[in-house]
Amino acid sequence: MPEQSIVSLAYLDGKVYGGTSIWGGLGIEPTQTEAKLLVHDTATGANQIVDLPTRGLRTALAVTVGPDNRIWMVAEDHILVYDPRLGRFVVDQKVFDELDIPSDDQVDAHDAILTVGADSMLYGTIHGSYLYRLDPGSLRVTILRRGNVHHVVTDEYGNLYYVENGYELHRLLVDDK
Repeated sequence: MPEQSIVSLAYLDGKVYGGTSIWGGLGIEPTQTEAKLLVHDTATGANQIVDLPTRGLRTALAVTVGPDNRIWMVAEDHILVYDPRLGRFVVDQKVFDELDIPSDDQVDAHDAILTVGADSMLYGTIHGSYLYRLDPGSLRVTILRRGNVHHVVTDEYGNLYYVENGYELHRLLVDDK
């Protein structure tokens, strides 16, 4: 991805989907103004660069395959859904209006995480402020924890783990019924 960093990856049906950041690291000033979605075909090696549906988003930090086999993303304070069958974004929903996402500073590459729980809901952390659940059917967001929360992952049993206050590991049990 020319003059951008790939900061999140997901794989589905022979393609790798990568969210980018305009920041290249090492204190280098960005030359680009908007993040992109990179679609890499593993069979042919072809790359497709897709513009995000909202102009001016600088990072697409969280990318995951949702329970509906679409690509779910968090780009700053937007939830985006890319439908690979249609080859376009089908959802662009601004969430968390109250977050103070810096306009002139680099957004950290670990600032948003998104994963799927055993209950087929999406779970994420954003901007060190929230652990949340996102219903992929209704797009309803439920805040589960407020405060200093980061890094949510799912284990093989469908449990979720996240970090609170910088070092405290917590488990969130998710019912798959």
